[in-house]
Amino acid sequence: MIRNLYIDLIKGIACIGVIFIHTSFWSGVSYVPDFFRSVSLLIDVPIFFLLSGLTTSINIKKNFIRLGKLQLSYMFFVTLIYFIHAIYTQKIDVYKLLLWWVHDYSDSFPLPVVMGSMWYLKIYFFVAITAQLVLKFIAEKYYLPLLIILFTLINFLTWIYRYESGDIDYVVFYLFIFMLGYYFKNKNFKITYLYFTIALVSSYFIIFYILGIDIYLDNIDKFPPNIIYLLYSLFSLTAILYLKDKIVIHKSNFLIYIGKNAIYYYFAQGISASIIFLFVYLLRNILDWAILLPMMFIINLILAIIFAEGIKKLDKLFFKLF
Repeated sequence: MIRNLYIDLIKGIACIGVIFIHTSFWSGVSYVPDFFRSVSLLIDVPIFFLLSGLTTSINIKKNFIRLGKLQLSYMFFVTLIYFIHAIYTQKIDVYKLLLWWVHDYSDSFPLPVVMGSMWYLKIYFFVAITAQLVLKFIAEKYYLPLLIILFTLINFLTWIYRYESGDIDYVVFYLFIFMLGYYFKNKNFKITYLYFTIALVSSYFIIFYILGIDIYLDNIDKFPPNIIYLLYSLFSLTAILYLKDKIVIHKSNFLIYIGKNAIYYYFAQGISASIIFLFVYLLRNILDWAILLPMMFIINLILAIIFAEGIKKLDKLFFKLF
């Protein structure tokens, strides 16, 4: 099967987007203006779920093997982080490592962004498994009604009932995006769909304005994800769907390379985004944010590339040995 380089390209761009977001929101919270941090959320995690939907197949065995390998890579990586954490805290707490293995996250100082980023993987496992069951046992003619039901549930969970704990908000939200990707996997995203999306988002924003509802995008709209976060995400999601049949890529490039190795870059950015806290602490009172942010982003990106290559080599070695 020929690999779709367009998917890898978008995945690479999304990885860069996550690195920029974590530059802005973790160490950047002390100096980056709120409005600019909000803009960074336009290219975010929903893209990964859409791409997963676009590339998934209805093969429970194959997908469970793939998820199993991903889980092993995750366990190997967080074990390495655990040793750094144990040396830093001078405390051995095997129970914490076991909790990390089962995706019960807690602090990972001196690399706080590592475990602070891992929420994505737990939700991805939930969504990927749920989606496989849905695709296996629900007929294709029911996919569109399912999307409408999930979209309605997102509205319900936003305005009527918010879960104080648990992951139901996340699973419903990202399952909708995953299924949206799968629905258009073999369909052409027509211009009429694009117009419909623009009309839908505009209608929501007009209603919000009339009702006096704040539509300013903030991190609170992402944790847990709500309808406002979805509406902003639709800008990038619909653009990706509209262009998927119009752009054909024949040659690889560095963004595509990042996309092919996305999981290693996702792991690595947690390390690099933690390290730049030191640089921000030293420079935030000296440089203007408009100079400091690009500088920190470049450093974060360079460090992420270095660490990603190291993690990739160690992960390959781990699978060869075991």
